[in-house]
Amino acid sequence: MFDSPSMAITERSPSLASRLIKRPIRIRAPQDLHGDLFGPRKLDVSSTLVFFVGALSTYDISLFGRVVVSELLMLVLLPAFAFRLIWLFKRPLPFAVLVSAALAISAILVSDLLVNGVALYDSARGIARIGFFLLPFLFWSAVLYEDPRLLRYYVWGLIPASIIGLFRVSEYDMLSVQIGLVGYEYWLYKVGPLLKSVAFALVMLLYKRSRLLSCAILVVLGVILALFSSRTQAASLLIVAMLIGIMSGYKTSGSRSLIRRRLIAISVIAFSLVVATYVVYIVAAPRGWMGEYQQIKFETQAQSRFGATPWGILLTGRADSFAALRAAWEKPWFGFGSWSIPRTVLPEIYHYLGARMPSYLHERLYMEADAGHSVLFGAWATSGLLAVPLWLVVGLCVIRLFFQAIRLDSSVSPYLLLLAISSAFTLLFNPLNLAARAMLGMVVALVIAIDRHETRDRAIGSKWK
Repeated sequence: MFDSPSMAITERSPSLASRLIKRPIRIRAPQDLHGDLFGPRKLDVSSTLVFFVGALSTYDISLFGRVVVSELLMLVLLPAFAFRLIWLFKRPLPFAVLVSAALAISAILVSDLLVNGVALYDSARGIARIGFFLLPFLFWSAVLYEDPRLLRYYVWGLIPASIIGLFRVSEYDMLSVQIGLVGYEYWLYKVGPLLKSVAFALVMLLYKRSRLLSCAILVVLGVILALFSSRTQAASLLIVAMLIGIMSGYKTSGSRSLIRRRLIAISVIAFSLVVATYVVYIVAAPRGWMGEYQQIKFETQAQSRFGATPWGILLTGRADSFAALRAAWEKPWFGFGSWSIPRTVLPEIYHYLGARMPSYLHERLYMEADAGHSVLFGAWATSGLLAVPLWLVVGLCVIRLFFQAIRLDSSVSPYLLLLAISSAFTLLFNPLNLAARAMLGMVVALVIAIDRHETRDRAIGSKWK
């Protein structure tokens, strides 16, 4: 593999002619984007720091709000990489992110201070959420822009991070654990990240050697999580495993039109497999074949007026996300203000669905303010339409990362696919919590880094054809 476009010719004149006849001139071509963009890298100071950013990503503390130690580490390290950002933001995508972020902050100020009269503390928290999305975006943009291989050390760092998360109760869950609002499923959910981090570290090592083995690891892990933990995590892992299996039968190199056709074919096959997985789920879960936990969960969520249809399970399982959409529809222009979605909206959604509202939601509904259980709909419901463009830009980056991961077919592609799938789900059905803001910021930075190296390598490669 080659690093730069230069000729590997030495100047030993006595036997130069004979040596040229015996062996051809080696032209050092540009880096092969389809295998080594995220390839191995020697351990040094930068990789060690990136490892600790991953390792501390689950350790949260209370300052002016909940802050992850890795975010503080990013804040300290960012000035060391700041010189790279000068060139970075001449590109259109980073500029669009910054402009839409400024627009979102303006929307928060207008909605909170001029329209709804929200308390200054809550308004500051709303602005801080945008700031903490921009922090990982800037950090990873600067780090990955020059050397995407550093991402491997972040993936390795997720193993100690998941161990910390397994044995430590976060600041957010502390009160719920103390008063007994959580059950055994809370601890089962904490096992999932540990299994995922170990599995993806193994897949990163084995992917180039055996895609079949990598696929098998993810399938086994997906089945385990489906039986004992989160269906969402299980589904995302099984989708990644399906994509890896499909990618092993399709080459993702060639002309741009050929690549586009293959990507479309992969997407269609993947969607068909997702539908097949849903059919298996609605047959297996009510019969107890997936364990008692999934059987109880299925029966609870299938009792809405929509039954066991995909939208019935989705609406009941993520009713709080659709409550944010309902609130946004009620005040679409300026929203209700930061952390001010009415508490009556969620019970209305459950009443409409004809489903029973879980007891823990009753408790939390009156313990904490509501900012919406969806990044996109929550921003719309709290701050109005001007807060939406930022997350639409991020959504486009999520889609782009999905296809970039398939096209690159790198050892990190399985992790990139998981990142894209999880980010798409988070934008629609999860709040902008600590994990979401770090993940979404990284997604945008990865798209910028991959685009940069694709453009550069195409430009260099064209000179040597």
